[in-house]
Amino acid sequence: MQKVIMLIKNFVSSLAVFVLLGVSGGCYSNTPIELQNGASVDNCSDYNEARKQSKIKEQSRNVSISSEYLSCSLLPEVEPIVEAESILKLINRKLKVRSIPTSLGMSVGRKDTFEAAGAVLNADKQALEIVSDERNFKIFLKGRLNGKLLVWVVDELSQGAYRSYYPALLSVSEDEESVLVSSFYESGF
Repeated sequence: MQKVIMLIKNFVSSLAVFVLLGVSGGCYSNTPIELQNGASVDNCSDYNEARKQSKIKEQSRNVSISSEYLSCSLLPEVEPIVEAESILKLINRKLKVRSIPTSLGMSVGRKDTFEAAGAVLNADKQALEIVSDERNFKIFLKGRLNGKLLVWVVDELSQGAYRSYYPALLSVSEDEESVLVSSFYESGF
């Protein structure tokens, strides 16, 4: 009986480590994804390292698979956000749609914010959303990383094959008058 209990404890410990590594960018295996430099990766460690030099190869299959790799941005140093609703309201009011690559860019004015584009705050999901029969667009607030806000962008159109999934970093000015966007990965969005 003690051997069985010990085996169960070891299994639970191993499972906990596996789950932690998967969330924090360890060896968790995803569907292989191809990068522009020809590399193919299937785990967060390799993906995060490869994205320092190369973007995802632009193919429908790769772009769809990239949604699996959003969790690779949840590094151990990402801090939770307590005041998510007020931050999302600020992002909605101040972030210009055209400041990030989205399918919305050509359908709005040059200075339009997400609020002007019709984004709605979903406090339960900690997200801004523009959802219709034609579009599924969301910005999820995931945490703080090195003084910036980590967000996940999900941009899907039902007509055609357009899909885009990527993490981004947002910087809010001290006076909260502007929100600037930068790519999470050194190689870009």
